[in-house]
Amino acid sequence: MTDSPAPMRSPSRPAHRRFRFQFRTSRAWLPAQVAGLRRGPPLLPMLTSSPVAFITGAGRRIGAAIARTLAAAGYRLVLHCNDSRKEAEALVDELGGPGRAEVLQGDLTDAAFCALAISQAVECFGRLDLLVNNASRYTRLPLIDTSLDEFQRLFFLNCFAPIELMREFAALGTPGCIVNLLDARIAKIDHKAAAYHLAKQTLAEATRMAALAWAKQRLRVNGVAPGLVRPAEGVPLSRMAHLLPFVPLGIRTPEEQVASAVRFLAENDVVTGEILYLDGGLHLADASIGEKQ
Repeated sequence: MTDSPAPMRSPSRPAHRRFRFQFRTSRAWLPAQVAGLRRGPPLLPMLTSSPVAFITGAGRRIGAAIARTLAAAGYRLVLHCNDSRKEAEALVDELGGPGRAEVLQGDLTDAAFCALAISQAVECFGRLDLLVNNASRYTRLPLIDTSLDEFQRLFFLNCFAPIELMREFAALGTPGCIVNLLDARIAKIDHKAAAYHLAKQTLAEATRMAALAWAKQRLRVNGVAPGLVRPAEGVPLSRMAHLLPFVPLGIRTPEEQVASAVRFLAENDVVTGEILYLDGGLHLADASIGEKQ
C-alpha cells in the first residue's frame, strides 16, 4: 500500500458507461448530493497517512463487523449504505466520528451511482487503499420461477456493481487491495437460489480474472466465501440449528471471523486471486445446504 494520495481519474474518461441494465436512475448523482457527507475537523498528520477502506453495505451485519475490525487496525473508513443510513451514522460515531469514518449513501443498482462511488470515496480522505464489496441481496427462487427482472436486479447488485467498483478502483492507477464477499455455495450447484448463485459464481470468476489483469499495477483482488453466518434480519440464530448438520464442523461462521479474513487479505501483500472459504468445511460436503445426502 502507498502513503501518497490516489490520483483522480482523467476528466476525459467517461464517468457513466458500460452496463446496459439500468435500475432506479431517476436521481442525478452529483458530488454535492451524494450522502450528505459529514465532514469532521482537520485530520491530524498521523491520521492522514493511515490507509482508507471503502466498504459497501457497511451499516449492518457482516459489513459493520468488517468496519469495526478495520477501524481497530487503523483504517479510516468510507461506509456505504442504502436504506441503513441511521445504522451507518451510529457506526461512524462508534468508530470515532467524522474524520475517522464517513457515510456514503446510494443505490448500487443505480448505474450512475456506481460510476461515481469510487471517486466520491477518494474525495472523503484523499486516497483509497482497500475496496470491500460486501453489499448483497439473497433470494431463494429456482431457475424456472425467477423472472428476467429479478435476474437483472440480483445480477446488478451481486455481480455487476462490484465489478464496476473494481474497474473504477483499477482506473485510479494505484496499488491496493479488493476483497469481494462471495458465498461458500459457489463450490456447489444451488439450483434453488438460481439468480443469486449464478451472480456469485460470476463474481468469483471476475475476482480471479481481475487479480491477473491488475497484478502489474499491484492491485490485489481476492474473495471471501462465508458459509452459514446468520439468518435474515430479525430471525433468531436458533432458526439455523437445523442447517448445522450440513456443515462438517457443525458450526456457523461468526461475522468477526469474516472480518478477520478481510483484514488478513488486505494486509498480506503476496496474496491475490485467492478465494478463502470460511464455512466449517461446507464447500467440501457432498450436498448443498438443505439437500438430502
